[in-house]
Amino acid sequence: MWLITAWIFTTMVVYLLPMLLFLPLALIPGVGSPCYRHVTGIIDYYCRQICMCIPFSWCTMRCVMFGSDFFMRCKEGGNSVILANHCSRIDWVGAVYVGMCGRSPTNWRIKGTSCPRVNFVAEVTTAVMPIVGWSRFLFGDILLQRAFHKDAPRILKNIATFKKAGIERCIFLAPEGTIVDPGMADDEKYIENCKDFMRSYGKEPMKYLLSPRYKGMTTFVTHSPTNVAAATLAFVQGRFEIDAKTGAVSGGKLYTRQLDDSKRKIPDLHDIFTGDLTIFINFQPLVVSDDGDAVGADGQSLIKTQLIEDQIRKDHDLAQFELQGKWADVKAGSDWVHLRAIPSSAFLNHLYLNVMQLVGLVIAAKALALICGTSMAAMGRWFLSIQSLMFIFHAVSYKGGQWLTDGVSRESLVGETAIKALLSILTGRSTNQGGKKKDD
Repeated sequence: MWLITAWIFTTMVVYLLPMLLFLPLALIPGVGSPCYRHVTGIIDYYCRQICMCIPFSWCTMRCVMFGSDFFMRCKEGGNSVILANHCSRIDWVGAVYVGMCGRSPTNWRIKGTSCPRVNFVAEVTTAVMPIVGWSRFLFGDILLQRAFHKDAPRILKNIATFKKAGIERCIFLAPEGTIVDPGMADDEKYIENCKDFMRSYGKEPMKYLLSPRYKGMTTFVTHSPTNVAAATLAFVQGRFEIDAKTGAVSGGKLYTRQLDDSKRKIPDLHDIFTGDLTIFINFQPLVVSDDGDAVGADGQSLIKTQLIEDQIRKDHDLAQFELQGKWADVKAGSDWVHLRAIPSSAFLNHLYLNVMQLVGLVIAAKALALICGTSMAAMGRWFLSIQSLMFIFHAVSYKGGQWLTDGVSRESLVGETAIKALLSILTGRSTNQGGKKKDD
């Protein structure tokens, strides 16, 4: 919890506060909003590297990818859409990190498409989550109410706004749209509904994944119809080894298991800051229609068929990973690529991230000291006091949120366990599945 609050404090000081300081720009008629989007892009380019130090250096989180050449071409192609499975609450942390992992020298350029702006599609409650949620709202993520007639105009407006400003970005989303926790009655019911859906479509029920939500997906694809990719994610906690000859991963504890496996776990922030969490990624090209009226040879909606087939492929990927410790197309250890903030050794990456964090915090402290008319020593004491208060508040609210609900940790963002517990008590809605009514 101390590491989480150290990270969230750093995010507040070097990421959120600059965005708030420049927020008045957005109020200037006509030019204000595009100008603010460009400024937040510059803030994000540098400050996300600072914010990634604690999870990816201190806590040794890793992202290991198969398909990295296509991944780089996808990022360097400008606007892109990435569809991933949703087996954790911290997919977004990995997406932010891999988004900044370019190949030399393009990843050093402020406008280099090898380090694109990464935005997410998330539920609207993200906007009320402290610090990180507020930051994502200001940064322009697409936040949904899960009612397409309400969401469609918001999605199209968001996409049009950034295109008009000439800002290219990667939009990351999970077609499953929700997470199901092991042992939760409502979630088990939802799993059965997904299996029934697959049977009604003439397909075998999936063992690892939920059926995709396809309504309105063509709206997202309009962002980048020709540059769409699919990512299959598997999470392993602990030390592991990769066999140089076969590429098989051994060791560690696999969290991404079959839906009915009692050992399945949904990783969240606490798993990151416990240490040694690795995301293994299979990155593949994907063809998806941007025509909502298009029909396939089977008479079904074309994008529905495409999404279901891709979801089935991902389900097979995860079965292969659990059985053999690798994706089907991995032939040797050299096929895996450890993604790093700079294209260099692990040591230099740790050094780079820590120097970035130190420099960023010093600059932030100096700027705040000047604004407040105080000394650096006094600012350092304030920093320590604020983080200590954040630690106490987070510990109490997090444990309280678990106690008030079902004991499940839901820290996709700091404060989410407590806030969703409060919303559930006040509104009678589920803490999962987009906050649907409990009796649905």
